[in-house]
Amino acid sequence: MIDHLKRKLLLIALVPLVFVSPVLALGPQSTPPCKVKHQRSALVTKVFKTGILQLQSGELVRLIGVMPVRQFDQPTSKMAKNLNAIGAKAIKLLQKQVAGKRVELHQSGRAHDRYDRLLAHVYGVDGKWIQGLLLHAGLARSFSYRDNRSCMQQMLALEKSAREGQRGLWRYKIFQPQQALQQKQLLRKRYRFTLVEGRVRKVAIVKRWVFLNFGDDWRTDFTIAIKKKYQRSIERDGLALGKLTGRRIRVRGWIERWNGPVIKVTHKEQIELLEEQ
Repeated sequence: MIDHLKRKLLLIALVPLVFVSPVLALGPQSTPPCKVKHQRSALVTKVFKTGILQLQSGELVRLIGVMPVRQFDQPTSKMAKNLNAIGAKAIKLLQKQVAGKRVELHQSGRAHDRYDRLLAHVYGVDGKWIQGLLLHAGLARSFSYRDNRSCMQQMLALEKSAREGQRGLWRYKIFQPQQALQQKQLLRKRYRFTLVEGRVRKVAIVKRWVFLNFGDDWRTDFTIAIKKKYQRSIERDGLALGKLTGRRIRVRGWIERWNGPVIKVTHKEQIELLEEQ
């Protein structure tokens, strides 16, 4: 009787652990609870060093939503060698999970990129979500396009877990979110995919654009620029741009120069609201 009671108490104590972390509850091995349509099964015959998969049919597949670390052909600096090591780990993971194996391809949004490669979420025969595995290990960053952004919330959660755990590429400062007030440093990252954090000082609408300014001088400060034609869809998705004044946010995208450094935003998933420090 006593042993039976002990077992019941142990089970009751363990039940709450199931709900501790939404990231762990999701897990990179499970199908993410988002709208992704199963397209077909296919055999992967090759994994390229860029992370592109080749199918038995000859078609190429790009893993939508993740950006592996670019590898250098002839690395000379210590940092370049470190980045190559991370890129090599990502390719090794892909080879282990999919090379010579059948996979399930799921799609939502645009089906092909401009190079006619399939854009897909990829699952192994054991149900492992390949994008999730890469992000959880810190071997890729998450990004999206306006016409292909399924599963972004799940991918951002897995990326956050890796970033906070300093796994993979997140051990290196060059990948960490940059500060919006460091304009000169941001301009050095021109044409690079970058995460930027800061507090919005002012929201301004000028002609066909909505600007989120992070400094006192719009001619030099970091800015988020949003075409007005995208404003409605962003706000319909639940992000009220006019209410972001004073809020800390993180934005992801490619740094350009428009007076000061700027990231152009086309959809909600590029902007994350941050907790106050």
